[in-house]
Amino acid sequence: MKKENAFCEHTNRYYNNDQFPKKCTTCLCQFEDRSSFLASTSKLMKGSYSIGPQSSVLEYRNCKCGSTLTLKMFDERKYDEKSNKQREFFRQRIPKLIKKGYQESEAKDIVMKEWNELSDKEAA
Repeated sequence: MKKENAFCEHTNRYYNNDQFPKKCTTCLCQFEDRSSFLASTSKLMKGSYSIGPQSSVLEYRNCKCGSTLTLKMFDERKYDEKSNKQREFFRQRIPKLIKKGYQESEAKDIVMKEWNELSDKEAA
């Protein structure tokens, strides 16, 4: 059986659709797809994600009955020095631009242009 990957805009990662339908083993509530999973569960108080091996991230959600459910997300990002540096640059710059009044999507576009200009200068 072929696994069909779907992109999750919420996490910017992929997950296998074959994880659905997902059933809570405590109350037997069934979630047909990711949207019903998100609509019928809630975030954990102490964080919703845990980094596993570099190729995956576990997303944690609480069922209405209180049980914790997980969904495995696939992290296809690179972890070399340049990629880590780029993520840190984005982590620092985007909040500053949002604070100045830019929408998040605009801020991401601006930071991407800034990053590309810096990379071009370093390559020259």
